[in-house]
Amino acid sequence: MKCKLMIISISFIVLIVFSIKFLIDKNYLLSLIFILTSLVPIRLLFVSFSDYFSDQYLNIISVTIVALSILNSFNDSPLVDTNSITKNYEIIGNSVNIPYCTENEQPDKMKRDLFNSEKDKLLQKCALQHIADGAKLTINIAKSLYLDPIAGAADSIYSDIHPNHKLTCQELNIYLHKLCPKVMPTYN
Repeated sequence: MKCKLMIISISFIVLIVFSIKFLIDKNYLLSLIFILTSLVPIRLLFVSFSDYFSDQYLNIISVTIVALSILNSFNDSPLVDTNSITKNYEIIGNSVNIPYCTENEQPDKMKRDLFNSEKDKLLQKCALQHIADGAKLTINIAKSLYLDPIAGAADSIYSDIHPNHKLTCQELNIYLHKLCPKVMPTYN
């Protein structure tokens, strides 16, 4: 009983702490998901671990968490943001023939060389951005559907602590603009 109480207490505290963190980060939906998920260990105080999948209250909490997680996946996806899609297409149109950054536009040789070596990656990055966004959305929905609330929360915590972020089309555009502002326009 002591071990069960300790595991439940630690789980509850971690979930509440991350719920507060997501609330501070203005990710209200994820904060709500974590608050609901913190109810799971509390309920496990009153039922055994073996009754996890048969308990009516845990099933209601789990279904609610799944629905909110799917909603959060769509909410966080740039794939459903029309402004983001429009910007990506504008960048694609303007990145077909990006001129080289010369000494007149950028006196710093290191920045100029970096721009000239990275500029051709922009078209490919932007052309494939919707595919990457779609894949990420699909993975997040699959996680929402197939991971139980505690495993989903653990995955969210891990992703928050160890972000695996690659530059998006718009971020690469901003980066190139900082390297050679006279050659590369940005889109706000």
